[in-house]
Amino acid sequence: SPLGTRVHPNGRRAFDGRMQSRITGTSTMTMRPTHTTFKHVVAFEVSKQTLVVHVLPGDHQHTTSNKPKAVRKLLIAEARRNVREQLGPLLVVCEATGGYERPVLEICVELGISCHLAHGKRVRDFTNYLGVLAKTDPIDARVIALYGLKTEGLRLYQPPSPETQALKDLQNRRAEILDMLIAEGTEAPVCKAATT
Repeated sequence: SPLGTRVHPNGRRAFDGRMQSRITGTSTMTMRPTHTTFKHVVAFEVSKQTLVVHVLPGDHQHTTSNKPKAVRKLLIAEARRNVREQLGPLLVVCEATGGYERPVLEICVELGISCHLAHGKRVRDFTNYLGVLAKTDPIDARVIALYGLKTEGLRLYQPPSPETQALKDLQNRRAEILDMLIAEGTEAPVCKAATT
Protein backbone atom coordinates (compact mmCIF):
# COMPACT_ATOMS: atom_id res chain seq x y z
CA SER A 1 0.00 0.00 0.00
CA PRO A 2 1.18 3.60 -0.57
CA LEU A 3 3.09 5.29 2.25
CA GLY A 4 0.78 6.96 4.70
CA THR A 5 -2.20 4.74 3.82
CA ARG A 6 -3.52 2.79 6.79
CA VAL A 7 -4.42 -0.79 5.98
CA HIS A 8 -7.12 -2.34 8.14
CA PRO A 9 -5.24 -5.01 10.17
CA ASN A 10 -8.14 -7.45 9.94
CA GLY A 11 -9.10 -6.90 6.32
CA ARG A 12 -9.28 -9.67 3.78
CA ARG A 13 -5.67 -9.13 2.70
CA ALA A 14 -4.44 -9.29 6.29
CA PHE A 15 -6.12 -12.62 6.99
CA ASP A 16 -3.50 -15.36 6.97
CA GLY A 17 -5.52 -18.41 7.93
CA ARG A 18 -3.96 -18.77 11.38
CA MET A 19 -6.47 -16.78 13.42
CA GLN A 20 -7.78 -19.72 15.39
CA SER A 21 -7.09 -20.08 19.08
CA ARG A 22 -5.18 -23.13 20.29
CA ILE A 23 -6.98 -22.85 23.61
CA THR A 24 -10.48 -23.24 22.16
CA GLY A 25 -9.37 -25.51 19.34
CA THR A 26 -11.04 -23.49 16.59
CA SER A 27 -9.68 -24.27 13.17
CA THR A 28 -10.54 -23.82 9.54
CA MET A 29 -12.78 -26.86 10.05
CA THR A 30 -14.92 -24.98 12.59
CA MET A 31 -14.83 -21.56 10.88
CA ARG A 32 -16.07 -20.89 7.34
CA PRO A 33 -15.44 -17.63 5.43
CA THR A 34 -18.27 -15.24 4.64
CA HIS A 35 -18.61 -12.41 2.17
CA THR A 36 -21.69 -11.00 3.90
CA THR A 37 -21.59 -7.41 5.09
CA PHE A 38 -23.18 -7.42 8.53
CA LYS A 39 -25.21 -4.37 9.56
CA HIS A 40 -26.48 -5.51 12.96
CA VAL A 41 -23.84 -6.72 15.42
CA VAL A 42 -24.25 -8.10 18.94
CA ALA A 43 -20.87 -8.32 20.68
CA PHE A 44 -20.07 -10.10 23.93
CA GLU A 45 -17.16 -9.40 26.27
CA VAL A 46 -17.12 -12.78 28.01
CA SER A 47 -16.19 -13.71 31.57
CA LYS A 48 -17.05 -16.73 33.71
CA GLN A 49 -20.14 -15.23 35.34
CA THR A 50 -21.16 -12.25 33.21
CA LEU A 51 -21.36 -10.92 29.67
CA VAL A 52 -20.99 -7.27 28.73
CA VAL A 53 -23.15 -6.86 25.63
CA HIS A 54 -22.71 -4.10 23.04
CA VAL A 55 -25.18 -3.76 20.16
CA LEU A 56 -24.73 -1.87 16.90
CA PRO A 57 -26.47 0.08 15.46
CA GLY A 58 -27.57 2.16 18.40
CA ASP A 59 -24.52 1.77 20.66
CA HIS A 60 -26.64 0.01 23.32
CA GLN A 61 -24.74 -1.66 26.14
CA HIS A 62 -25.70 -3.69 29.20
CA THR A 63 -24.52 -6.60 31.34
CA THR A 64 -26.20 -9.99 31.65
CA SER A 65 -25.34 -13.35 33.18
CA ASN A 66 -23.32 -15.90 31.23
CA LYS A 67 -26.09 -18.50 31.32
CA PRO A 68 -27.83 -20.14 28.33
CA LYS A 69 -31.27 -18.86 29.36
CA ALA A 70 -30.10 -15.22 29.53
CA VAL A 71 -28.18 -15.48 26.25
CA ARG A 72 -31.16 -17.08 24.48
CA LYS A 73 -33.55 -14.39 25.71
CA LEU A 74 -31.21 -11.61 24.59
CA LEU A 75 -30.53 -13.06 21.13
CA ILE A 76 -34.21 -13.78 20.46
CA ALA A 77 -34.98 -10.15 21.34
CA GLU A 78 -32.25 -8.91 18.98
CA ALA A 79 -33.44 -11.21 16.18
CA ARG A 80 -36.98 -9.84 16.57
CA ARG A 81 -35.65 -6.27 16.60
CA ASN A 82 -33.67 -7.08 13.46
CA VAL A 83 -36.83 -8.15 11.61
CA ARG A 84 -38.96 -5.32 13.01
CA GLU A 85 -36.48 -2.56 12.14
CA GLN A 86 -35.12 -4.27 8.99
CA LEU A 87 -31.52 -3.85 10.16
CA GLY A 88 -29.94 -6.26 7.68
CA PRO A 89 -27.70 -9.29 8.32
CA LEU A 90 -27.20 -10.08 12.02
CA LEU A 91 -23.85 -11.19 13.44
CA VAL A 92 -22.88 -12.22 16.96
CA VAL A 93 -19.22 -11.75 17.89
CA CYS A 94 -17.37 -12.91 20.98
CA GLU A 95 -13.73 -13.43 21.85
CA ALA A 96 -12.25 -16.86 22.56
CA THR A 97 -11.90 -17.12 26.37
CA GLY A 98 -10.98 -20.73 27.01
CA GLY A 99 -14.52 -22.08 27.11
CA TYR A 100 -16.56 -19.36 28.83
CA GLU A 101 -17.88 -18.33 25.40
CA ARG A 102 -19.54 -21.72 24.86
CA PRO A 103 -23.11 -20.69 25.93
CA VAL A 104 -23.04 -17.86 23.37
CA LEU A 105 -21.80 -20.13 20.58
CA GLU A 106 -24.26 -22.92 21.38
CA ILE A 107 -27.27 -20.58 21.47
CA CYS A 108 -26.23 -19.00 18.16
CA VAL A 109 -26.11 -22.46 16.57
CA GLU A 110 -29.47 -23.36 18.15
CA LEU A 111 -31.13 -20.17 16.81
CA GLY A 112 -29.38 -20.21 13.43
CA ILE A 113 -27.66 -16.85 14.00
CA SER A 114 -24.32 -16.15 12.28
CA CYS A 115 -21.50 -16.05 14.81
CA HIS A 116 -17.80 -15.20 14.69
CA LEU A 117 -15.35 -16.36 17.35
CA ALA A 118 -12.73 -13.60 17.37
CA HIS A 119 -9.08 -14.32 18.03
CA GLY A 120 -7.67 -12.11 20.80
CA LYS A 121 -4.64 -10.94 18.81
CA ARG A 122 -6.77 -9.80 15.89
CA VAL A 123 -9.04 -7.83 18.23
CA ARG A 124 -5.97 -6.26 19.89
CA ASP A 125 -4.62 -5.29 16.46
CA PHE A 126 -7.99 -3.74 15.62
CA THR A 127 -7.97 -1.89 18.97
CA ASN A 128 -4.54 -0.45 18.13
CA TYR A 129 -5.80 0.49 14.67
CA LEU A 130 -8.62 2.48 16.32
CA GLY A 131 -6.13 4.13 18.67
CA VAL A 132 -7.99 2.95 21.80
CA LEU A 133 -5.64 2.93 24.79
CA ALA A 134 -7.98 2.33 27.74
CA LYS A 135 -9.01 -1.25 28.56
CA THR A 136 -12.22 -2.01 30.43
CA ASP A 137 -14.95 -4.57 29.76
CA PRO A 138 -17.40 -1.96 28.37
CA ILE A 139 -14.71 -0.53 26.06
CA ASP A 140 -13.68 -4.04 24.98
CA ALA A 141 -17.31 -4.95 24.19
CA ARG A 142 -17.69 -1.87 21.99
CA VAL A 143 -14.40 -2.59 20.20
CA ILE A 144 -15.51 -6.19 19.54
CA ALA A 145 -18.79 -4.86 18.09
CA LEU A 146 -16.92 -2.44 15.82
CA TYR A 147 -14.57 -5.27 14.82
CA GLY A 148 -17.58 -7.32 13.69
CA LEU A 149 -19.10 -4.37 11.84
CA LYS A 150 -15.97 -3.17 10.04
CA THR A 151 -13.97 -6.34 9.30
CA GLU A 152 -14.36 -7.98 5.92
CA GLY A 153 -14.25 -11.71 5.29
CA LEU A 154 -14.87 -12.87 8.86
CA ARG A 155 -15.03 -16.62 9.26
CA LEU A 156 -18.27 -17.88 10.75
CA TYR A 157 -18.29 -20.37 13.59
CA GLN A 158 -19.43 -23.94 12.95
CA PRO A 159 -19.88 -26.31 15.89
CA PRO A 160 -17.27 -29.07 16.27
CA SER A 161 -18.28 -32.71 16.24
CA PRO A 162 -19.12 -34.23 19.68
CA GLU A 163 -15.85 -36.17 19.57
CA THR A 164 -13.82 -33.02 18.86
CA GLN A 165 -15.63 -31.16 21.66
CA ALA A 166 -14.95 -34.01 24.11
CA LEU A 167 -11.25 -33.91 23.18
CA LYS A 168 -11.15 -30.13 23.70
CA ASP A 169 -12.80 -30.54 27.11
CA LEU A 170 -10.14 -33.09 28.09
CA GLN A 171 -7.36 -30.77 26.87
CA ASN A 172 -8.79 -27.86 28.86
CA ARG A 173 -9.09 -30.03 31.99
CA ARG A 174 -5.51 -31.26 31.54
CA ALA A 175 -4.31 -27.64 31.29
CA GLU A 176 -6.18 -26.76 34.51
CA ILE A 177 -4.62 -29.70 36.36
CA LEU A 178 -1.12 -28.79 35.12
CA ASP A 179 -1.64 -25.20 36.30
CA MET A 180 -2.69 -26.47 39.74
CA LEU A 181 0.33 -28.78 39.98
CA ILE A 182 2.68 -25.96 39.00
CA ALA A 183 1.07 -23.63 41.55
CA GLU A 184 1.38 -26.25 44.29
CA GLY A 185 4.99 -26.89 43.35
CA THR A 186 5.92 -23.23 43.69
CA GLU A 187 4.05 -22.87 46.98
CA ALA A 188 5.65 -25.88 48.70
CA PRO A 189 9.13 -24.34 49.27
CA VAL A 190 7.57 -21.15 50.64
CA CYS A 191 5.45 -23.13 53.14
CA LYS A 192 8.46 -25.26 54.17
CA ALA A 193 10.61 -22.16 54.72
CA ALA A 194 7.88 -20.56 56.83
CA THR A 195 7.69 -23.56 59.18
CA THR A 196 11.44 -23.85 59.76
